[in-house]
Amino acid sequence: MFLSVFDIFKVGVGPSSSHTMGPMVAAARFLDALRAGADVIPGAGTLHRVECRLHGSLAFTGKGHATDRAVILGLAGFLPDSFDPTKAEESLAALTKSHQLEPEGLPPLHFNPGVDVIFDYGPPLPDHANGMVFNAYDSAGALYLTETYYSIGGGFVLTAREMERRGEIETPVGAPYPFRTANEMLEMAESSGLSIAEMKRRNELVHRHSVHAQPVIDRVGGGEVLPPLRQQLFVDPASAAGQVQPARKHAVTRKSAGDARVHDLPDPRDAAAQIAVRAVIEFVATLQ
Repeated sequence: MFLSVFDIFKVGVGPSSSHTMGPMVAAARFLDALRAGADVIPGAGTLHRVECRLHGSLAFTGKGHATDRAVILGLAGFLPDSFDPTKAEESLAALTKSHQLEPEGLPPLHFNPGVDVIFDYGPPLPDHANGMVFNAYDSAGALYLTETYYSIGGGFVLTAREMERRGEIETPVGAPYPFRTANEMLEMAESSGLSIAEMKRRNELVHRHSVHAQPVIDRVGGGEVLPPLRQQLFVDPASAAGQVQPARKHAVTRKSAGDARVHDLPDPRDAAAQIAVRAVIEFVATLQ
């Protein structure tokens, strides 16, 4: 399977790629499966209602990761890369009252957010800790279509059938610099004289023409996504020089000689966050 740079560096929602972004993607994929209709159970009647059962870690930590909200919004037509928080809140409020989804290309579907997202605290599904089962029912209450999804991390989602083929390693067809290990990648960089980013770009253009790739690169790195995010989270607006500043502070209590003092110290997580954002910005810049 060819792993695109756009699969790795993608716009998503938080707080968790596996517990928030993945379930939203799974919900969208389930709608696509309903639209395709290939796996509809023979003899099923008219599509009427949908539900989702969260298993394993998604059930036990789902509330804290907003997994239920992600599923609801995914079924309401939201996607991580185009997520609009204001519209999402409006959609949640409307759905709470109407109990009806109106997905594009499908009939209106009954869905009660407070009932039809089920936290199943029983045994996890067999293939991964982050499992979920989407079910659709006909107007008589009979099963119409069912699909199991696993959120395997990084926003990647696989069906149960795809999980069975997950161990298969395929060489990217036509890629000039294919690699299976980091050592192979480094050896190719040395022999070709190209940087890792340059090799990846050439692999990318085999599968995606530059006319289509460049707008995505520009969107992420050229102004729409990363620079505003960096400005919002890490740059002090009062600083004319635009110095990167710690975004958070946390209170640390120290006790010495019976004296309890609270000091405002920079949160060490900010350094890691700044490094991560800088790395992504610089990597995307090499692709431009």
